[in-house]
Amino acid sequence: MNEHILGVVNSSDGHRVVLLLWERRAKPFELRTETFSADVGWYTQQTIELTRAELSGLKGLLGLQLPRACSRTMQEIQPAGSSDSEPAILAFSSMAKRA
Repeated sequence: MNEHILGVVNSSDGHRVVLLLWERRAKPFELRTETFSADVGWYTQQTIELTRAELSGLKGLLGLQLPRACSRTMQEIQPAGSSDSEPAILAFSSMAKRA
């Protein structure tokens, strides 16, 4: 089976994320985290295999305006030592509507 690298996201600490396309697989997309070693080169740390539908969903999720989506939830979090002695339960109703 052949693999095709669709994209690479490098970091400054010797890690990278690689998106691959495999031919003739039920889950043709693979998302890998890799680490670099001077002795070995790039080697895989973690792998997630994705179907076309899963990759499409991930692309949609990453396309969200995350700061706006998270800001409401961040405002609802009470600071430690607040006057309420009961544990706080956070509602994520705004996020559930998007799913």
